[in-house]
Amino acid sequence: MDNDNYDNIKYVKIEENILSKSIKDDLIVVNTKTGDYFTFNETAKYIWKLIQDNELLENIPKQISRYFNVDYNKAKEETNFFINELFKYRIINKVY
Repeated sequence: MDNDNYDNIKYVKIEENILSKSIKDDLIVVNTKTGDYFTFNETAKYIWKLIQDNELLENIPKQISRYFNVDYNKAKEETNFFINELFKYRIINKVY
């Protein structure tokens, strides 16, 4: 993970007001406070599973790279973007 964005953050946790439901290859995520909802593709769905399984934040890009057989740097870039979006929409919270 990018040290500028994730210093001292070991894990992230899903906020209490977030519900998720798997539908075929996608995952629907709903913020029950705001009514906002999101559709996650297969890659985002896998990152979500890693978050639910309490995977160390710094290990997620490596897991993505292995699982989807993609370049580590590309996996890191995409993971950073996705995690930042989850923070932005208050879907996850930091755990130090």
